Amino acid sequence: MNKKFKFFASWILVFMWAGLIFWSSSVDFTGGNSGQGGSDTLPITAHLVEYLVLTTLLTVALRSSGVSKKRAIVMAFLLSIIYGITDEWHQYFTPNREPHFSDWLLDVAASFIVFSVFSWRWKIKQVNR
Repeated sequence: MNKKFKFFASWILVFMWAGLIFWSSSVDFTGGNSGQGGSDTLPITAHLVEYLVLTTLLTVALRSSGVSKKRAIVMAFLLSIIYGITDEWHQYFTPNREPHFSDWLLDVAASFIVFSVFSWRWKIKQVNR
């Protein structure tokens, strides 16, 4: 795969995924019941999956842009948690949705998992060289 294609494809995936997160933050999943009923497992899983994928996509996109491994994972982690803040802020303006600090902490936790895995993986590769 040529570098130019990988660069554009990876950034398109980042923006598509960020758009999906934005869209899902705009949807009233409660049917107007403001959180009554339903399972807490789905929102927890959604936050974790959303930000595991976002941080991974950002890391790949930054690497395809020529950013070093260490800088890419740090930047991806920071960009993900900043996006999480803006996502929660966006929910403040969305009917039947509200921002929660605990949701943002889930976003940070998911991003930190990706940060840790990439950091560990790249450290192991350096030891084996």
